[in-house]
Amino acid sequence: MIGRFNIDGIDAYERFGIFIADTGLVGLLQYPALKKVDSNDWPEEDGEEFDLSAPALETKTLQIKFASHKANRVGAFIDKISDKSYHDFEVPAIKQTFRLRLTDQQSLVLYLRGKTFTLQFADDFPLRGYTYLAPQSTMNRVCGYEIDGVDLGQYGVSILEGSLAEIEKSPAVKQNLLQNFQREYGAIYDGELVVFKAKDVKLKCAMRATSEDEFWRNYKALLFDLTRAEERQLYVDKTGYEYPCYYKSCASNKFLPMRGRIWWVFDLTLVFTSFRVIDDEYLLASEDGELVISEDGEFTIDLGEYGY
Repeated sequence: MIGRFNIDGIDAYERFGIFIADTGLVGLLQYPALKKVDSNDWPEEDGEEFDLSAPALETKTLQIKFASHKANRVGAFIDKISDKSYHDFEVPAIKQTFRLRLTDQQSLVLYLRGKTFTLQFADDFPLRGYTYLAPQSTMNRVCGYEIDGVDLGQYGVSILEGSLAEIEKSPAVKQNLLQNFQREYGAIYDGELVVFKAKDVKLKCAMRATSEDEFWRNYKALLFDLTRAEERQLYVDKTGYEYPCYYKSCASNKFLPMRGRIWWVFDLTLVFTSFRVIDDEYLLASEDGELVISEDGEFTIDLGEYGY
């Protein structure tokens, strides 16, 4: 049974009749968010200036859905996981152990011969004791999206539909000085300069692997690489641009640990610290996306100066 697990070395199914429901493993996979970083927001410049000299991961809050065929043993299970703060949850089917503490019970549904219930836990030890291993994927696919020059395909990651639109969507405009007098129609706005805010970009991702060892190697390597000091550079092949950004948070959507193939579908939220790139140049391209080059070999026609 895929959802069987051990708690502090005790088989929870044999002792309490408890197992993790089909969707219960999804929460365990979610990356922790990054702790809030300090920033300066200069009103005359695009984006924000973030202090990413020492980024740190937040405690991860997660929910696990359990099921029981022994309804009268659920109380004993709750007693077990609340006799002290931390407990080791070992899931042999995915070769991982998670050190968690109970924080809340989210739901309880009663059936004739059993119960389902959702518990909320905290993981206070993200990547603690981790020794870095570079990503290594057997999928051998180029993704077309790179983090600091490393294609995400090396982690076994594919970028799903909808991500490119998120990247290309303009951020909100910073508001200049606005005077709004109660006894006058409309407002008086300083319209001499338009600059953009930093923006959140959600990348829809799928990570695939052909073994548990490969999956966990790439899973942890990606989180480690995303949270290194200083800004990341996200290169998108379809736009030809690099975007300065940093990792913010993750949402785990699906986890399918099938024999011989593992799928994890998740959303990565990155903060684009400044959206305008390459000195605000907008270069002319043909319909097939190729940049137009003049006879002297230069990219020509900067449309930005004409306000397009």
